[in-house]
Amino acid sequence: SHSHIACRGPSTSNQPALEALTELNASLAVRVAHKGVSGLLLLGRGRRAKELGDEETNAILLLVELFAVTLHNHYLRKQQLVAERRAAQSEKLSTLGLLTSCLTHEIKNPLSSIKTIATLLAERNAADGNNAEGLQLILEEVDRLSATTTQFLKFARPASGSGDATNVVTVFQGVVHVLS
Repeated sequence: SHSHIACRGPSTSNQPALEALTELNASLAVRVAHKGVSGLLLLGRGRRAKELGDEETNAILLLVELFAVTLHNHYLRKQQLVAERRAAQSEKLSTLGLLTSCLTHEIKNPLSSIKTIATLLAERNAADGNNAEGLQLILEEVDRLSATTTQFLKFARPASGSGDATNVVTVFQGVVHVLS
């Protein structure tokens, strides 16, 4: 909603307002309140100290109304741009999460096959000791990569929204593990 309260020179019945206008050498005071835009416009008397007529006063009130509406529309447009930026950022993060999840699954599946084959080879070669050290290294590296991809999956998946409290230390440790 909007409201304008205008005091114009001698035509005002409000004695304190008239005294203030006289002291400020103003012929018109307009208080503006329009959907979050508020202010006070004071118009001086000009060179001839002539009072404004009804037509001039109405034109000024219309201009003040248009100015307030323009400011309000600018504020709404700014809010809309901020909301659009947030939505675009959210969409990018969602896409990144989905991509990370797909990529992580594509990495985990071959790692699982490599681990199975390396485990079978280690069992077969356990008796003679050949390649045991190399196979153990392969298994350790596969486990390390598997743990890293599991951490990536945890971050890529959206929160379940179960309302359970999250242990901040666990989250920090997970981040440090992924970054390391």
